[in-house]
Amino acid sequence: MNDHLRETHKAHAEKAKAIYVASQKLDLGVQDWRLSKRISRAEICSALRASSFLLDVEAALRVDAVHMRVFRHLTAPPISQDQFKLVCPGWPKPSEQKGKQLASPVSKTVADVFYRHYDRSLCPWTLPAVPPPVVKYGTS
Repeated sequence: MNDHLRETHKAHAEKAKAIYVASQKLDLGVQDWRLSKRISRAEICSALRASSFLLDVEAALRVDAVHMRVFRHLTAPPISQDQFKLVCPGWPKPSEQKGKQLASPVSKTVADVFYRHYDRSLCPWTLPAVPPPVVKYGTS
């Protein structure tokens, strides 16, 4: 690469960095992060309660398949919708949208696949003789 081109690249990189740094609004980022955490905690609490703390995932999915967003992240390793669809071909990906319910045969299949892949170390109360956690809404 010739010197002129190298200097042009360097100047463009410095300009891009300056534009990026100037556009960052850390206060907004912190607010977004806190809101995201609050929403995630509420979704996790809802999924845990609906599934009797993972003891009945099938029942939770029959009520609202949105809980799969939480359940997929409890697998080892956490998996995307596309990856879950590969291991559970009968799972309808769009069902993960709020308000959708899974019919009984599908909910059982999905729950069975979840139970084969979930990370028990994240959920020690699912092991014998360990009580479920106390979960509260609205904590930050």
